[in-house]
Amino acid sequence: MLFCVMQEILLKKEFVDSYKLKKFSEYAIKKNSIRFPVVANKNLASIVSFITFDGHLTLKEGMFTFTAGATPKLLVMADKTNTQFGIIGKLKQVVTNEYGTSYEYRFSNKPICRILALIGTPTGNKTKCSYLVPNWIKSNKQLSYAYLKTAFECEGGFWKEPNRERVRFAINKEESRLEGGINFLNELKSMLKLFDVATTNICIKGRKRATLIISFDISAKSIETFKRVFNFV
Repeated sequence: MLFCVMQEILLKKEFVDSYKLKKFSEYAIKKNSIRFPVVANKNLASIVSFITFDGHLTLKEGMFTFTAGATPKLLVMADKTNTQFGIIGKLKQVVTNEYGTSYEYRFSNKPICRILALIGTPTGNKTKCSYLVPNWIKSNKQLSYAYLKTAFECEGGFWKEPNRERVRFAINKEESRLEGGINFLNELKSMLKLFDVATTNICIKGRKRATLIISFDISAKSIETFKRVFNFV
């Protein structure tokens, strides 16, 4: 059963109950003008997806970031975040990235970080933990679309070989979290079926730094459908 886009995914009571002392939760709500209930929407699904694949969320520091090799899509995500939560972050250049210069858009706001975690956004080092797609996203086709499109913008590999195109999706996991990574990719594969996009079996390969690459490809017969549906030229 698919839920409507107006599904309530976080109530005020759930937010308040996540604090040890109620007075701190009430102060956070008032200071940040947080409105409850938090309602599912495409912007929020995209924010959760970007943090999951090309971002970072840490509750202890009360910070979440979006990272990319260029600024335009970071500015899009910053605008979505401002629309969703009414907060403004800071853009900075990251010159220590081992893959070259990149850019980071950082938000520092502990209550919003708490909300993101409560609605299912993974926290900490994602290679070392297991997580699944939040139910409120995978149970709705529109939200699944927003999540998948952002996911492939972050982690999708697109290239051409002499006789065919290739589209691959991959994540890294420590070996102890391999099963969790496989389960997560199987959820993405199931979500793609909602759009009549077929995928290959999951492939596991090794890489340095004690992590494994877990991936699947879009089946050759579905590449044109995938590109058309998700607007990848």
